[in-house]
Amino acid sequence: MINKIVCPNTVKERIMNEVINMFWMSFQANLSALETSIDKAIYRTSAQDEKQTVFNTMNNTIHSLMDYWERVKSSSFQNETKKMMRAFAYANNKLKHADSLVSITARTGGFEFNSFTFPINIPPIEFVFTDLDSFCREGRDENDNKMYNEYLRGKNVIECFKEVALLIEYK
Repeated sequence: MINKIVCPNTVKERIMNEVINMFWMSFQANLSALETSIDKAIYRTSAQDEKQTVFNTMNNTIHSLMDYWERVKSSSFQNETKKMMRAFAYANNKLKHADSLVSITARTGGFEFNSFTFPINIPPIEFVFTDLDSFCREGRDENDNKMYNEYLRGKNVIECFKEVALLIEYK
């Protein structure tokens, strides 16, 4: 009987692919939880527990995205994809290190009683990435903040995550 010799590179590649897949599935699960928490929070404007759930799932989603990216970023990705990931990395770093930053998302849209004119225009309620300019420091932060402003600031949170997911899925 002849024993089949397994090439270490093949085993290593298989294990690495399994690890990458686990991080991808974690990101997908967290993104799904974020989407669910935002859907609930859209209709419960003052519920603190819903705001906390959005905060928790946002943190989990962006952290799992960055964990996944760390494992696949050496692959050949388009320059625009790398810039978008720099924007997510900047948001992630601000969440972790900016002491006075409460959230990187904001609920926008809906009806406001402050002032309105006819015909009434009621923008859809959504969660968007907030302005982080006040947390920008000189140096490397400036370029990352520029990427954040270009790719994320003011844009729908779920749409941004879904867009980047399509760009970085490891095949």
